[in-house]
Amino acid sequence: MDTIAEKVFNFILEDKLLHQNILRELPADKRSAVTGRKGRLIVTGPEGGSFMMRLTPLGIFREDNDKDIRNEILMTDDTLIGILVWIAKLPNNPGISPRAAYVNGFLKISGESVLYDAEEIFNAMEKHAFAKMQPIARDAVAGMKQQKGAESAS
Repeated sequence: MDTIAEKVFNFILEDKLLHQNILRELPADKRSAVTGRKGRLIVTGPEGGSFMMRLTPLGIFREDNDKDIRNEILMTDDTLIGILVWIAKLPNNPGISPRAAYVNGFLKISGESVLYDAEEIFNAMEKHAFAKMQPIARDAVAGMKQQKGAESAS
C-alpha cells in the first residue's frame, strides 16, 4: 500500500499539461534556468518516502539517479499531512501552509540559492498546484481518519 507521500508525489507527476502550462507562463530567461533542474523530496516517517524528479519542457518526471540534484526538500510526514489539511481547507482544522512550515523550520530546503528557489517553488505551487491538489488532499485526510478509526476499533 502506498504511503501518503507516495500518493501525493504520484499525483503531482500525473498532469504533464499542467506542468507545461506552468513553464509556458514563466519568462523565457526563468524557463531556460529551471529546465533540466533536478530535485529530491524527502518525507521522513511511516507515511513518507524519498522521491527524485527532473523538470523538462514536457513536464516533471521521476528521476532515478541523484547526480546534479539542485534542491532537496525535507519534511516529516506530520508536516506533509499538515500541508494537505491546509490545502484541503477543512473546517475547524487550518493545517499549515508550506510557507509557514518553511518559516517555522518544519520544512527545509537545501541547495545553491535556497531563498530564491524556495520563493519560486512556493509561487508555482500557490498559483497552480494547490487548487488542483485539493481533491487528493481531502481524500488523503479522509483516508487517515478511516485508518485511525479502524486502528482504534482493533
